[in-house]
Amino acid sequence: MEGLSCKSMLIPESILQCDLSILSYHLYHQSVVWPLDPWYDVMTRSLSDRRTLFMSSVHDWCDSMDPAEGFRGPSNAAFNNASNRSLDPVITRYDQLNPRLPAFTGTADGYVSMQTPTYITDSIKTVEVAQYKQAPRRGSMPQNAAVEIVDVCDYPNGSDHLIGFEGGHGLVEPTTEPAWSLMGFVMMRKDPKAPGKHDIHIAFRGSRSGGSIARTVIQALGKHGNPDWVTDMANFKVKNDWVSKEGKVGKGFSYALQTCAGTIYHALKRLNQIYGTPRSITVTGHSLGAAMSCQMALAMAKGGFSTHLRRALPKWPLDKIRYVGWAQPTCGSSEFAANWARSVSGCFYWVKGDSVVTIGEGSSKGVGMASQHGGESIRFPKPPGAKENPHEIFLARAGVLLDLASKGQFLDARLSGITPWAQYETFLDLVEGNAKSYKYNTAAPASHITQKNIRSVLNGYRVTRGFDNLFSILKTVALDPKAYKKPKIFQKSATRQSKSDAAERAARRLHSVGWVASGKSKQELKTDVLDVLVAEMAMAEKIQGSNTAKYLGLGLAVNAFSRSNLEWSDLKSRPEILKCLKS
Repeated sequence: MEGLSCKSMLIPESILQCDLSILSYHLYHQSVVWPLDPWYDVMTRSLSDRRTLFMSSVHDWCDSMDPAEGFRGPSNAAFNNASNRSLDPVITRYDQLNPRLPAFTGTADGYVSMQTPTYITDSIKTVEVAQYKQAPRRGSMPQNAAVEIVDVCDYPNGSDHLIGFEGGHGLVEPTTEPAWSLMGFVMMRKDPKAPGKHDIHIAFRGSRSGGSIARTVIQALGKHGNPDWVTDMANFKVKNDWVSKEGKVGKGFSYALQTCAGTIYHALKRLNQIYGTPRSITVTGHSLGAAMSCQMALAMAKGGFSTHLRRALPKWPLDKIRYVGWAQPTCGSSEFAANWARSVSGCFYWVKGDSVVTIGEGSSKGVGMASQHGGESIRFPKPPGAKENPHEIFLARAGVLLDLASKGQFLDARLSGITPWAQYETFLDLVEGNAKSYKYNTAAPASHITQKNIRSVLNGYRVTRGFDNLFSILKTVALDPKAYKKPKIFQKSATRQSKSDAAERAARRLHSVGWVASGKSKQELKTDVLDVLVAEMAMAEKIQGSNTAKYLGLGLAVNAFSRSNLEWSDLKSRPEILKCLKS
């Protein structure tokens, strides 16, 4: 397929699939409950158990949840099953999805934002999520899974229909209890130049973690830590006929894929009931998502999953599924790769120097790792001037644009003139558009989160609700001596006790800024809010060091901003608040 039309614009298939992969990340990032630090990286402190204690407290909070509250993550939050407490408790909500708003999250070294190009998002009419009513039993048939499709939002314009799908990650064996999150989406996309015709796109998101890669990998190899990375590291070959009836596949990817089968199955059935047989089916994804989409393409065409799909969707072109991946890890044996080549058409793009793509490639049989890719490999040089890890999806997108331009292909400014993904040093940089990351040479600087939309974005995350929950947990952790640095060899234990006592007093006095004042002018109310906010930040200085104070201060500022009539300029007017915005 050379290209797809969108009103007056011809979209190269490679760019479309890359942007759909970015949308899968975009939606996942929108689902996290506490976007400032969803992976608890700010909680990390050398020589202390602070991050571990914090995550343990989050697990305890999940144990008390009613699944009807709508939180996802550990199994206890979603289904009242016993959670796998060896996995980091990344908490999400699917009712926060709004693809027409940008997304952001904090990372260990700054912030990241993303805004999927409007040629995709402005065409979306309906957003739903396919989620499990109860955790699927291991080995159960997808058509028997208890799945509900929940309305999220419906726009007054647009024609396309998106259904996010839930899945499990962090499995190292079929019996492992996973964590649950949004793993991707299925989308019915209409062709405006071919009335009555539509295509089906299935996109899987990649791994997300904000912290030290070394720490994350070491933990994942030990079968604990970030659920996505536990999946990534479990790339040993196993026989799994559900994916491929020939050869072996990477087990972590295939086990995670099977947990998505029920929700994908019911999403496809729903779209078939409404729109009928599609013209084409394409699967895509980046990194973890590339491996899962590669396996899914074969599972749908010739694997065990295909048997169920052909009964439910007898007219669908399952023999002509196309795959377009991005930075695909190895995900199967040589027999798997041969079967894939006979059954599916497609390719994957990547940037030279990306070790995620090459590690394990062609490894000896004795190692037991998945050693082969699926699809044709298309490699691009690293874009000139780019300093980021070549694994980043925005560098692969730039590689495609540069390649197309070198071949003389016209690129509409709506494709080449935008920057859908950006990285920032501070929260202030995020809101004021001062990105530190690479952008394509003809693209405008990223301007995703702005002073005009920041309130809408924060309200989309329901940040006040998330902050109240996190704030309560943080205060509990602040009272635990294990959350502090262990005393140095020459440091008196009394010094440590004194710091702990001061933090305890501060934590007991500190409380979330959330009040209602009356009988005052708008400006007087603003002044009151700012005065209390500065006082709260001063109290936060006494809790677990300056880095935590800046982070907690930023949370206080964001919370107060969301609850009040403050403007962005008001926050910047106070030096104490500005210091936290620069964190």
